[in-house]
Amino acid sequence: PPASSEAVFRLLARYARENGTTVVVVEQKIALLSEYADLLVIVDDGQIRFADAPETVLAHSDELLALGVNCPRSTTLVNRLKGAGLYNGPAVRNVAAATDVCREVLAGAGA
Repeated sequence: PPASSEAVFRLLARYARENGTTVVVVEQKIALLSEYADLLVIVDDGQIRFADAPETVLAHSDELLALGVNCPRSTTLVNRLKGAGLYNGPAVRNVAAATDVCREVLAGAGA
């Protein structure tokens, strides 16, 4: 993501933490948003489709895609590993977590 977007999200996170307040953000960049959010709410045609922790919402990447929401590629990869029965953990928010999952899967495949 652009450095300016990262900077804004870091600033909002710091503001929320320092002031003990909730910050509501309307954003299309779900990959970036999921890094900082405690709760993701997906609204489609005026209806709340998902409202939960990012990992829980991102576990539904196929359904989100059908709604026009592009999940992070790392999330989609891990969800596909899960669908293939190669991974049984939660969805991931970022590339670092997906890398850990891939290492775990590859280590298991070599055993």
